[in-house]
Parts: sequence; structure tokens; C-alpha cells
Amino acid sequence: MPNCVSSSAVKAVLFCVAVMAAGSCDGIEEAPSDEVPSGADTTTDWQTQGGLMTAPTKAPRTIAAMMFDIGGGVPDETTIKNVVGGTGTSQRHMFQEISYGIQDTAPEYFGPFKLPVNNCLTIACCGPSSDRTGNGATVQMQMDALGKTFDHYFWVYGKIPSGANCGTWGDEGSPNRIAKYTSYSFHSIVGYAQEIGHNFGMTHEPTLTCSGQATFLDDTSQCTHKEYGNTLSFMGGGAHHPSAVHKYHQGWMSGCNLVKVGASTTITLLPQELPCDGAQLLQIPAPKTRAAPAAGDRQGSGPMLTHYYLEMRGPHGFDSGLGPMVLVSIGPELRTATQSAPYVYMLDMNAATSTHTDAGLRAGGSYSDPSGGFTVTVNTIDAMGANVTITTNGTGGLTCGNNMAFTAPGPGATSCGPLAGGGTSTGVAGMGGGTAGRGGAGGRGGAGGAGGAAGSTAVGGRGGAGAAGGRGGATTTGVAGAAGAGTAGTTGIAGNGSVAGRSGTTGTAGSGTGAGGTIATGSGGTSVTGTGGNSTGTGGTPTTVGTAGTGAGTAGTGVPGAAGGGCACDVGSGSTGTTPAGLALLLAVGSIARRRSRRASPRA
Repeated sequence: MPNCVSSSAVKAVLFCVAVMAAGSCDGIEEAPSDEVPSGADTTTDWQTQGGLMTAPTKAPRTIAAMMFDIGGGVPDETTIKNVVGGTGTSQRHMFQEISYGIQDTAPEYFGPFKLPVNNCLTIACCGPSSDRTGNGATVQMQMDALGKTFDHYFWVYGKIPSGANCGTWGDEGSPNRIAKYTSYSFHSIVGYAQEIGHNFGMTHEPTLTCSGQATFLDDTSQCTHKEYGNTLSFMGGGAHHPSAVHKYHQGWMSGCNLVKVGASTTITLLPQELPCDGAQLLQIPAPKTRAAPAAGDRQGSGPMLTHYYLEMRGPHGFDSGLGPMVLVSIGPELRTATQSAPYVYMLDMNAATSTHTDAGLRAGGSYSDPSGGFTVTVNTIDAMGANVTITTNGTGGLTCGNNMAFTAPGPGATSCGPLAGGGTSTGVAGMGGGTAGRGGAGGRGGAGGAGGAAGSTAVGGRGGAGAAGGRGGATTTGVAGAAGAGTAGTTGIAGNGSVAGRSGTTGTAGSGTGAGGTIATGSGGTSVTGTGGNSTGTGGTPTTVGTAGTGAGTAGTGVPGAAGGGCACDVGSGSTGTTPAGLALLLAVGSIARRRSRRASPRA
């Protein structure tokens, strides 16, 4: 492996040892409907402004998941396999979905092995041979005995014994030079997705807190960096899609999925969870350049804040349960694929609340730069698109990421394909057709029921055109409505994730004998309830809340599970009292190449 030449910065944050450094290290070269209110297509030939729908797939990344007993017992192999490569709330499923099917993984599992010293492997460039816990040489021999070389090596452990020096971390690479090594002392989708995210060159997704609970201030010294603050991203603290900035940086978005805005305009913004051939990330120059907020628990370098970024989140896949909203972020210029990603700060539009499920702009909502010169207003929004007006003191037209001209408002929802990775979309799913048991016109079929996001926003689909629901926490379908009088049914609300069919055929005048809970037959199709949300780690247990059905009956809603292994920076399980030793050990590391590290234990 090549030598690592870099600088390192080590800092203790509360009970956390956090390491970040810039440099170069070993890595693997990457092989080379119906109209919706907010997203009506223009007459422009959107195929000339496309992006995701034509993006080529990449070779799956091979993974050696090596399981170790370090004195606390053998790892739970079933749990590790489920979180790494399972069909439900797993790292593999997450990367299939967030990359629009472009980037798959191919994990294999080895062990469990017994290590001679009761410690986890530490960050040490470049691989286990230079590890300083006393286990590195043993692990290197075990890797050599695997008989093949893998793109990634995951080191995962059983129960952490008292006094062990352990953390969860990942080498940081870049999209063009993906790093190899990650280490997991706890087992949850957030940790597993985040650390390989570092391998791909993703940085943590922070937020900032400002005095007076302001969303953002002109004087950024009155705001403070929060390293893992963004709970709407697995690169922060939640089991959700990473930001659209990360996706574009990875090359999963392309062409006119990114639109650079000059002068004031009104534009259609499409959900970043789905493969679309329209605008999914908007970049607007900020009216003035500001310094990054105060360091707080920041691990890397604070960027200059030069651009605003807009993206839309809809209730699709791992983002199920998030109401459609437009997120506003601020950060530096985008980086090239030869660099790791910069910090970009999501701005909380409701900073006084303790959740980020309301962090975005809904219909009628606006945000303005504190010094003026930039305002964004959401005119209309639903699960498949937002119509936004940007007022700016800038000049120039609209330019795609590939330097093509973009014609506003741009492609609408019909340019989007289905969710990748086998998941479904829900949240505000279709309500089914007319009132149960009544004659009359059936409502439009809703979209398929959604798989809940891991442990945080697991929500069952309410209705939907027969698509498989998410795995995990069980829900029950609502009780079918009683047979009604033979009046005409009302039109159901259109579902998310796919364009619903038109109204069904009109039923005959009823005599009160119609079957409860079904939609009148039509192109909308029969509504099928989604399976309930998925809870991960030791998160909360989904429950069932059935509602007497209208149409096909409202599906029971899974209660969101608690985050099963968060991204907070605190002492790892069983390592109380070991932070000073761990800090001294990490201070001895001479060169660490482009990596982020963190110590974390599962959060309740």
C-alpha cells in the first residue's frame, strides 16, 4: 500500500475522541402518468435536460465483513448480516436506494475470529498492520487467509468488554478514490451506512444553532456548529437519505439534476429520493460570503459559506414518514470527485422545536437571507414535486451541472422513475376510492405502501397500488368500512411514489350491500395497504393502530422506533473511564489519511 502523507488533528469533545485529517491514503479506484399539482411538465423536451434516468450503473463494491470476539463474546452473526446486507433496513438496501440503483454492494461474511487483545482496531494508516491495539498483525494474517482481495473490509465486534478501547469509524476517501476500512463497535443502520459513506468521500452532515433560536444569522459567530446535527441524513444522526449535495458529489445525480440559479425564477423541484430527469438540487450564490459558524464540536475545517442549496424531500423509501418539504442549506462551492465532500449546513426553519421533521418549508413557506438579497418561497408542494420561486439579486440564466442551459420551470413528476432497491413510497399515501361499500366512482389509487425508515420514521402506507410494503415492525390494515348507502363515492387523495390511476368506474346505486374496504374497479386499481415501519437496533416497537376503513381501509400506522444506534459522540459501550488512554493512543498516530472517526454507543 502507498505511504500516507498527511496532517492530523485530534481533539477531545466531551467524552469523545474525534479524529479528522486531510491527505491521501490507500483506496480503490472506482470502476470507471397523471399530472400532479406541483410538477406539471413543460413543453420543453426534458430528455435533452436529463440526468438520473440515463446514469450508468457501477460495479458492486465487494465487502469482507470480518466478525471478532474481543473478550465480550462472539458477535451476533444474524444481526450483523441483517444490518450489512439484509433485504430490509440494511446498509446494502440503503446504498441501492440512495444511488438510484447505480451503486450496489456485495458483502461476504467471515469469522467469528478471536483476537488476542481485548480491543477494537483503531484508526491507523493504512490498514490493520499498523494498528496499535496489539491486534493488527493477527487481523492482517486473517485478511491474507481470505484468499481474495475486497474493496472494503468491515471489522465488527461482539459485546465490548469493560476497559476496551473501542470506537466506530471509517476511513475517508473520495468518489474517485474510495477508501477501504471501517470498524463497528455497535450495530445499527446509521453507523453502518455512515462509515462506508466516509469511504466514499461523504463528510458528516451538520447543522448549526444560533442565538435566540434563529434559523440563521448574518453574524455567524453567533451560531455554533453541530457535527452530527442533521437527523435527516445517515451522515448526521438519522436513518434517512444523505443530502442531494452528497448525491451529486458521488455522481449519482448528473446533468440537469443540478441547476445553478442566476436571476430570479420559478422552478419545479423534484424529490431527491427518486430517479428523475429534472431539477433535484438547486445552487444559488449567497448574497454575501460568511465564515463558518463557531467550531463547537466540529471535527474538520469550517468552510466559507458562499452558496445556498435547495432540495425537496418526499415520503419515499427510507424517507417515509417525512412530509414533503423543501430543505434549505448553506455551504461552500461544490467539490470535484477527487476531493472529499465539504461541510454543508442544513438550516432548520423551525429551530425552536426539537425535531427536524419540520425543518423544511411547506406550501406557502418562505426563507430569506438575514441580510436580504435572497428569498425562496414554496408555492405548492406534494409528494412528487414542489413549485418554488427564488428571488435573488443575482444575474444570469439557469445552468445545469453539465453547463447546458435549463428552461424553467423544467420537467415535472412524469420524468421520475420508481424508487430503487425494491422499496416503496408512502407517507401521505392514497386514501383509496369511494366510501366503502357505496356505489359510485372509485377514487384514484394511491401509491404503494412504504417501508419505514430504520428506527426513526417507520410509517405504514395508508393505501396504494399493490406494491410491497417495508419490512420490520408489523402493522395491521384498518378494519374495512361497513357497507354504505348507495351514494356515489368520493375521490380519494392521490398517493405518493407513483402516479395514481384515474377514477374507477361508477357503481350502481347501492342497497347497502357493497363490500367494505375496496375501491371501485378502475384504472386506479385496488388499494393495498403498506406493511408497517421498520425499527432498528434496540429502537421502539412498532404498534398497530387500525382505523375503520374508507376505501380499502386506512392502514395501521407503525409508531416510529427509537434510533437504534445513533451518531452522537459519547463513550462506547463498556469503555467508561478509558477516554484519556484512547486519546493518548490516537495522539500517537503520526499520519491519518482523509478519514472521520467517532466514538458512539447506541442511543435509546
